[in-house]
Amino acid sequence: MLNYKKLIPAMLLLLSVPNVSSAEEEIHVMVEDELIEFTDQKPYIDDSNRTQVPVRYVSEALQANVDWDGSQDLISIQRGVDTLELVVGEKEYQLNDDTKTMDTVPKISDNNRTMVPLRFISEGLGTEVEWHSDDNLVTVYEEKEEEKESDEEIRRRLESELEEFYIRDVNLDEYDKILTLEETKDKVLHSWQAQQIEVSLGMADAGVNMAQKQHDDLEDLVDSTSDISDDLNSEKRNLEDKRDQLERELEEEIEKLEELEQGFAGNGYDYVVDGDDLPSDIDFGRNDNNDENGTTTEEEFEEQLNKVTKIYLELQKVEMELRAVNGLIDATDRMEEENFTDDILSEAEQSVIEIEQQRDLAYKEWEEKGQKELQFAVESMYVGLLMLDKQLESLNIDYANAKRDLDEEIARKEIGLSTGLNVDTLEMQKNEVKNNLESVKNERENLQRELKTFIGIPIDDSIYLESIEPSIDSFNVNIDDTIDYALNDGVEIRLKEKKVDHEEDNLDWMEEQHGSNSEEYDMKRYELEQAEIEKEMIEEDIEKKAYSSYNSFKEAMNDVELAKEALELQKEAVNVDEIRFQNGMISETEYLNSMTEPIQTKNLYEMARLQAYLAKRELLMLDEHGIMVDGLGDMDTQSQGIDQGINDMEKER
Repeated sequence: MLNYKKLIPAMLLLLSVPNVSSAEEEIHVMVEDELIEFTDQKPYIDDSNRTQVPVRYVSEALQANVDWDGSQDLISIQRGVDTLELVVGEKEYQLNDDTKTMDTVPKISDNNRTMVPLRFISEGLGTEVEWHSDDNLVTVYEEKEEEKESDEEIRRRLESELEEFYIRDVNLDEYDKILTLEETKDKVLHSWQAQQIEVSLGMADAGVNMAQKQHDDLEDLVDSTSDISDDLNSEKRNLEDKRDQLERELEEEIEKLEELEQGFAGNGYDYVVDGDDLPSDIDFGRNDNNDENGTTTEEEFEEQLNKVTKIYLELQKVEMELRAVNGLIDATDRMEEENFTDDILSEAEQSVIEIEQQRDLAYKEWEEKGQKELQFAVESMYVGLLMLDKQLESLNIDYANAKRDLDEEIARKEIGLSTGLNVDTLEMQKNEVKNNLESVKNERENLQRELKTFIGIPIDDSIYLESIEPSIDSFNVNIDDTIDYALNDGVEIRLKEKKVDHEEDNLDWMEEQHGSNSEEYDMKRYELEQAEIEKEMIEEDIEKKAYSSYNSFKEAMNDVELAKEALELQKEAVNVDEIRFQNGMISETEYLNSMTEPIQTKNLYEMARLQAYLAKRELLMLDEHGIMVDGLGDMDTQSQGIDQGINDMEKER
């Protein structure tokens, strides 16, 4: 889960005055890496938010001479060619021949020590001063003109550091495939999933044709005056011989396929085939025991798989024909005893009707619902990958910040300003961010692999997904109208109603043919009741899904607005921190961390927009087609990242 603990800082604090220490907190002063020990009088922060220090301690550390004229309350400090004169209680002071003004005054402490504002004294004597608020530390060091950077140079250097942690430009030449969302949705309609469904529909057509042929053959048999029984038994023997031969061939080809499968897996291919309609002893699933020395090519494996499938389908056809022949033999035997001609023909005709009903429903479901669901599934994966990219960008920044914080804490520990416990705590925080980063990387890799499989792209190919601009700002929907349409004219409800109509017709036929007290009638009645229950469940699910998607969209849009508002505040906060950094109020690390926060907030904003886009697409599927889909159900990591970021932002505000 994405760690947003540093995503939104304490904005009001950043927009107000810098952090200062209370009178009770000890102020540390370091001159050229040497920590000054104050014995009888400690430094403190005065009412003007300036650090006051005993003049003699700091002057001696800077190797300056100090004179005190009690009659005038005059302090004279000389260092090299520079002379500084200050008067207790006066803001004006003299630096060489220039008169200057400060925003505070020198003072006499309760311990009768002369206190001077450290920054004005140090900078007046040609040294640099920095304030480290986290440690209540003031550092004073010699000014090195040849190494000093301008404010603009510092800004450019810090911005270049940020380049390491998030991608600004993408080299598209590094990718095997560059995809847009529309191309991805088009590809899935030509993928193996779609082809498999088309094959199933083709088999449904074949089933109707076979049923019709059996009906027609039965009519011919009834009209025939020849020796029907001998012909049928002869046909039965031929079919049994053919079946036995095909079973032997299938067994041999399966063994070859299993051998090729091991070599195929060894080449790193990840071939997945739905084996529901294939022999149970063939493992067409994912093979994790890869043989690193596998030699089978994808073409060889495909060729053998097609051969096995062809034999198996042929075997199915023979078995179906054999069952039909057996049925006809039984029928002719019965016809020798009684006249069942009309009943048999009626049963065969009804069988054709019911198989046609199933086929027609399958076509409708694929054309009106299945294709849209398949396209939405890859759209959800596509958007999910874009969200994970933003999440990884923020985690990379989190990790860089954690490393800088740890390095700075280690440096503080080396000079006695921190403890091992603080270092260990930051080490744990850094490792936690690293673990989160690896977890999201793995999730992205798995989701990308799933998308490639769906749209028929080789697993080893690298893909780049073009960004999308979610059109969500002007979207509006009347949820009551959406529910009304979905419940009365939507695809889901029309398919269920059609199935109920079919079952009612079948029940009427069964009552006429066998009577309402027959077992056959009871079976059809149960099938009708089941279809009606399924329709009622769909009606309930549609209403629940509509409100769920509607609420998800509103919540996502609320997150968008919060993140947008936070982004504007973050930009202002960075401008304030830039001034604070230039005036030595915060360290370079603190300023760099501050510069990363708008990037993370922008990522949060874009993730929230993508989440709102998916919720909108869910609503449109109901509003325009009456189809229920779930685009947010598999977005746990991304949604948790957004929720955590928004929660942290609310707390900070």
